[in-house]
Amino acid sequence: MNNGLLFLILNISLFFHPSAYCADNQKPITIIDTIGKRSTHHELQDRMCWEYNKDAKGHLFGVMDGHGGDAHVADCMSREFPKLFFGNVEKFLSEKCVSPEKKAFEQSFAAMEIHALENFKSGSTGLFVFLKEHEKQIIAHIAHVGDSRAVCGSGRSCLFATQDHSLKQEDERFKREDERDRIVNAGGIIYRYNNGIDTPRPWRINTLSLTRSIGDRLFKGKSLISEEITVSSTREIKSGDKKTLIYLEQWENIPQNVALVITPQEGQIIAEPEYMEQHLTDLHRWLILASDGFWDVIDNKKALQKVQFYRKQKGSVSGVTKSLCDYAVKQGSADDITIIVVDLLNLRENFHDIDFGNDKFSLVEEK
Repeated sequence: MNNGLLFLILNISLFFHPSAYCADNQKPITIIDTIGKRSTHHELQDRMCWEYNKDAKGHLFGVMDGHGGDAHVADCMSREFPKLFFGNVEKFLSEKCVSPEKKAFEQSFAAMEIHALENFKSGSTGLFVFLKEHEKQIIAHIAHVGDSRAVCGSGRSCLFATQDHSLKQEDERFKREDERDRIVNAGGIIYRYNNGIDTPRPWRINTLSLTRSIGDRLFKGKSLISEEITVSSTREIKSGDKKTLIYLEQWENIPQNVALVITPQEGQIIAEPEYMEQHLTDLHRWLILASDGFWDVIDNKKALQKVQFYRKQKGSVSGVTKSLCDYAVKQGSADDITIIVVDLLNLRENFHDIDFGNDKFSLVEEK
């Protein structure tokens, strides 16, 4: 087995304490899985998963970013989604369905949504990449909801990336105008706070900046009792000793002099995943999955360049996720950060030669 095969997985919140696991002395697989305390004093809400399934002949990677005050939905997804997915893959393969992986993702996301709505108030993003070997080629099947992102390419270019389900803007335009239009057509009210001087706050729908998620029943109109959300016409923000008023406005930039009273409706924030299939070549050198705490401060191409540069400097990708997190923190990220980096070149050479035993991940919490 080529000693270059390395998967590096890092869960971090400003502080980190890496640990590693090796299958045996002849087959080193480096895994770094770290939990740290956030400076904002709440539990880490990111989760991740990674599982190889011999029957499905592939590796499933996932990143989940929980929100709503706890990590219940993200935690549940990290445990249960792989079981659901691989079970559905087996089912649709046996039925000789067209696009069994796509159907398996759709069924698995739907099942997780039902479970989350019935059992939790909180919510989570969900990003999953299934790498499958088919006729000596690796095919990437990707499905996601929310703003955790998968990026793939080389040090020279980004060859594909998922598109965030959010109301973020670039150059005063929505990055996902299709998502904005879908929400408006479903009767959703998109709003933000702005004082006309500082950078406006993010656009939101039913208090969330995400347009798709798992869970979040209060914001999807799926509570047993219909609940209204009141959005005040002004908010006071503090920066040091300075206090500033910011004012409510509704898309398209309509000032609101009175509070908005919103009743979330079904079809505004949804749990339907976006799916893509990519056939990987030698040009697809690196695969990065990460939560928005990372992507908020770095673009896709630069992240790939940093992985490539690290590999060139160190001769290995061992420790690359720590390097990426260091950079994100220096750039101002105070959010939870979860990163998975996959060395696709070495994965091709050793796709089925991985044996983790029962202790794939070692979680360490820094006090």
